[in-house]
Amino acid sequence: MKIAVCEDEKAYLDYLCRMLSELTCENRFDIDIVLASSTQEELERFLKTDTADV
Repeated sequence: MKIAVCEDEKAYLDYLCRMLSELTCENRFDIDIVLASSTQEELERFLKTDTADV
């Protein structure tokens, strides 16, 4: 599953990415963080050329 994370608070963005990575390791989920962004604009640019499931 490809995941794009967008959160304007840097500490919380880091936390979310860390938790998703731990889920991948501990539970063998097939999770790939394809974007970790702090701005909506960056997310929108990413989605114009790439895809994410969540």
